[in-house]
Amino acid sequence: MHLAKRLRLVASVATLPALLLLLVGCGGSGGPAAVRRDITGPQLLAMMDDGRPLQLVDVRTPAEYAAGHIPGTVNLPHTEVDIWADSLIKQQRVVCICRSGVRSKLAADALIAKGFHQVYNLLGGMLEWTGPVETEDAYRINNLANVQLNGAGDSAAVDPGENITGRFDCALYNGGSHAGEVHTVAVGLRNDVGDWVGGEPVVPAQLAAQPGDAGGIAYSNCQFMLSTAGLPAGATCTVWVHDQSTDLDAEAIQGFKAARPMAPGDTDKPLGTVTINQPPAPSYYYIAQIANVHLTTEGCGATAACAGCAQFGPDLSVKQGKSFRGWFDCRLYDSGDYADAVHTVVVGLRDAGGHWIGGTPVIPGQLSAAPGSTGGTLYTHCEFDPLSTVGITPGATYDLWVHDEPTGSPDDAIGAFQALTVQVEGPRDKIIGLVEITPGGG
Repeated sequence: MHLAKRLRLVASVATLPALLLLLVGCGGSGGPAAVRRDITGPQLLAMMDDGRPLQLVDVRTPAEYAAGHIPGTVNLPHTEVDIWADSLIKQQRVVCICRSGVRSKLAADALIAKGFHQVYNLLGGMLEWTGPVETEDAYRINNLANVQLNGAGDSAAVDPGENITGRFDCALYNGGSHAGEVHTVAVGLRNDVGDWVGGEPVVPAQLAAQPGDAGGIAYSNCQFMLSTAGLPAGATCTVWVHDQSTDLDAEAIQGFKAARPMAPGDTDKPLGTVTINQPPAPSYYYIAQIANVHLTTEGCGATAACAGCAQFGPDLSVKQGKSFRGWFDCRLYDSGDYADAVHTVVVGLRDAGGHWIGGTPVIPGQLSAAPGSTGGTLYTHCEFDPLSTVGITPGATYDLWVHDEPTGSPDDAIGAFQALTVQVEGPRDKIIGLVEITPGGG
């Protein structure tokens, strides 16, 4: 009886150190620190089939994920762990997956540091995964680059009706039911409210887009030409590129036209902007008006009617060998290439055949004609130097002409006036009076 008790007592005492060790091992802080567990593909497949809650996190980029991922995974990039960690349930298992196992290892360690205890890393990542893979059921344009419109970057200005030539590089991605399809990429113009105003397919028109890698299949130097016929001057349009899963140009363009309003998305991207220039102003200059012409014989120093001298209006009779002078009011107008040009107005005599027989520049010689209004710029009392009648055959009447030349040089203006072998009234040449030359005498 007592022996049995002693044996039981010894046995109880003998088990005490083990119990103490167990208590010490558990500790008061909640147990040993969690560690990352590396697993193989077959182990992951077993975990997916065991019926227990499992959170599969693919930490690659969205493009990599779209190219192919394990069914049931969510795409949460490893660079954003601090953002998405709280969306997971800490009490459930988490498996991190990437391309090769490197980024997933970093993500797993970050989760453990945030208090997750059941964190797993797929060794070898998707490179060694032999289980089921699904791809995104979509197609899209990736990586638009090197856009050139009329050889000048992603913006161009053209004259009304002028064609736009362009090029760009892109990558096209197909996934799921669209894998291996042939695509036509259309390029066109849309106005500021999103209406389609013209477009055509890219050359080459058919681009075979396949998943290939995460970015899709790259195509370089995709060329196109667009017409701006019918677009109003001053308009600004956006050049868009549209991806359509068809090998028919007409269907691609129709799909492009049907998308309204146009907004950036997987299959529609803006390439740049085109501005339609205002047409250039007509380039011309002319004498808009001549008025208040006064001619008088030399010797009268006044600029208005006075006694003691021959004072007339636009017609004058002067003896051969004498000089005469005069003044007038005029309006000058210019535009386009001649806008704000400095002018010299020349006055001279021509015979009945239109031949120049003498002239002089207006004083002041330079008149700056500004468009201002359609009437031009008004200059009053344009007085010209005395004109000599020496050598002019008397007994005849000559036309007094005024000529407008867009130059600041009197010599150039006179030379241009003389070069008109036959004077004809027109925008820049006007008859302002008649001068009769009578036989000379005292």
